[in-house]
Amino acid sequence: MSGDCGGTHTRLSLWRIHNGSMQLKGNIAPGDSIFAKKYLNEDHSSFNEVCHLFMTEAKLTNEVPEACVLACAGPILNNSVDFTNIEFGWMIDGVTLEKQLGIKQVKLINDFVAMGYGLLTLRPHEYIVLNDVPKDESAPIATIGAGTGLGECFLTPGTDGQYTCFACEGGHTDFSPADEIEIELYNEIKAKLGCSQRFSTERIVSGPGLATIYEFLAKKFPEKVDPKVHEKFLKANTQQGKVVGENAKTNELCNQTMEIFVGAYGREAGNAMLKYLPRGGFYITGGLAPKNLDYFTKKDIFLNSLFDKGRVSSALRACPIYLVLTEDIGERGAHFYAGDLIISGDCGGTNTRLSLWLIPKGSVSFRGSVAPGEITFAKKYHNENYGSFSEVCHLFMKEAKLVDKLPVACVLACAGPILNNTVEFTNIKDGWKIDGPGLERELGIATVKLINDFAAMGYGLLTLKPHEYIVLNEAEKEEGMPIATIGAGTGLGECYLTADVDGHYSCFACEGGHTDFAPADTMEIELYNSIKEELGCDRRFSVERIVSGPGLATIYKFLSKKFPEKVNAKVHEAFMTAKSLQGKIVGDNAKTDELCNQAMEMFVDAYGREAGSAMLKYLPRGGFYITGGLAPKNLEYFTHKDIFLKACFNKGRVSPAIKAIPIYLVLTEDLGERGAHYYAYQLLDSYNNSLLGNTIARERAHEKYASTNHLVLYSIIAAVSVATGVMLGNAMRK
Repeated sequence: MSGDCGGTHTRLSLWRIHNGSMQLKGNIAPGDSIFAKKYLNEDHSSFNEVCHLFMTEAKLTNEVPEACVLACAGPILNNSVDFTNIEFGWMIDGVTLEKQLGIKQVKLINDFVAMGYGLLTLRPHEYIVLNDVPKDESAPIATIGAGTGLGECFLTPGTDGQYTCFACEGGHTDFSPADEIEIELYNEIKAKLGCSQRFSTERIVSGPGLATIYEFLAKKFPEKVDPKVHEKFLKANTQQGKVVGENAKTNELCNQTMEIFVGAYGREAGNAMLKYLPRGGFYITGGLAPKNLDYFTKKDIFLNSLFDKGRVSSALRACPIYLVLTEDIGERGAHFYAGDLIISGDCGGTNTRLSLWLIPKGSVSFRGSVAPGEITFAKKYHNENYGSFSEVCHLFMKEAKLVDKLPVACVLACAGPILNNTVEFTNIKDGWKIDGPGLERELGIATVKLINDFAAMGYGLLTLKPHEYIVLNEAEKEEGMPIATIGAGTGLGECYLTADVDGHYSCFACEGGHTDFAPADTMEIELYNSIKEELGCDRRFSVERIVSGPGLATIYKFLSKKFPEKVNAKVHEAFMTAKSLQGKIVGDNAKTDELCNQAMEMFVDAYGREAGSAMLKYLPRGGFYITGGLAPKNLEYFTHKDIFLKACFNKGRVSPAIKAIPIYLVLTEDLGERGAHYYAYQLLDSYNNSLLGNTIARERAHEKYASTNHLVLYSIIAAVSVATGVMLGNAMRK
């Protein structure tokens, strides 16, 4: 038995699965549907009532299903769910249903998890390509879909290439208005809901949200109201959004409504893509898009809004985007569910730090421990003294006396977006490009792997010991669930980790720090407009512009201009002469200077809101970590004061989903270096395993390293050296 339980309808299906059936990616799961029916939720007082009715109508009096998988519109906790979009309230409890229905196993999955697994069954004729770029089969996949609510989920590949889907509550991140009319809409909805600071994007990007926009415009532009359409709208109850869509091509007000809706939809889709970087494919699902195709295909509103992400727009353009046409993807998803040398590195915009390690044979690395090995040589290089990264590598290998010993692998943690195993440094005077395949050929290294500097930070989380962090929210940690981190320094970094079936975590870099900043109150709207004017942005700017060291300085500048009477001349002079360290001056004086304290409180509040939004995207019940240099240097604002967690948890109906996540503030500053070392060791381990049975490789290894009885020299270039203007690194060292 499989089911798709939404906010409005419940669809249930009964399947007969034949012994020996097999399923492949790209195919609908096997089995014959022997009975299916759709029920209107409001006609029934509970899901239990619907189930009993279904089993009666399916004539299951003498036979009980072996298993039941239900895709449910809401956050799943302990195999139970409370529906957030059903006004009269439903609760489905898997264990209770097993007892009441006599089914051996009832498994609840988030409706968008079902949607996610359903993506794996899609055929080419079931979607439209919106952004035609190559798909990376080893990269994450993600989806967003507007219907009764706004759903999102993401899928990550395991080492065997099989995808695992993870639920989230990304649709409940903060709505960010883009222009004056949206700010009016934003303020009106806040007043209507009684919200002082924020509301979810779902309030706009959904069927009910479409109706909300129309109501606002009808009130603002009464002269545009078509009485016939308006009367139909008022009588439509839960189908008001549908009325707007059906009349959008012929009615001016409905068309304006749809354009605002699609613009907001595109912006949130872009935000979601920045969180996941889904180069394996980003899919627009849900019922609203295929029913209003012209607004997503022929008009440029959706993609223009999606790609409007300033400096990181190119990262989105590198992701394939599809609009799904089929409506049974949720049901299909629920059914579907039933001793050599290594070089690694982390290279910043200003410096590159290289290290050489000696690793004992038979060493084993466990989560919670720094990867094994002893540094035998290390050196830092100033990038502007060299014409290329390969020049630095050649010099290091010579100085480390590696002339006659070629590494088999190289791991480089780089401060920048990595595409096709290459990265370009835009802030190095002569420009640097690190090309993995090119280095393999030039240096004679078997494998060169580039990882994002914040991905190195992510792997570093796996080495943390209890004394290296503070617990901010003491919820139960669930092993095997996603882990995520956010860290403010020179920029705002984010990444997430997911486990495969063996419990081994893989880290995925993203550009989550470049999602849209959402102002929370009148003061922040003033700040928001001031920054837009300064940047020459007419619609949006990144959260990083506020939540970072430079962002802290920006807040202080705004406040000093707004409240000149509060300016402390001595502090202000130190601030003005501090150049790239202006944020540090604000933090250093926050306890004694009123303006610096106010700037810090605004900063921490915005930091908390973005942390909450990130948690809604990933639902990291394996742990959410605050990293970067700013938090541990200003601990009282994150621990003793209630600002950070209060802002973090302020997510309306889905606040309980965040409160169920363990939150930690990391104190140590060497996570990046440890992460690069950790990743390099895992790569070494994989390489050595691949050599088993390879006679040529064994003979080569014996010939070169027979003299090392118990130790094999491995080279790991581990560089965590990020300069001013590059995300995070330098700020952590200051």
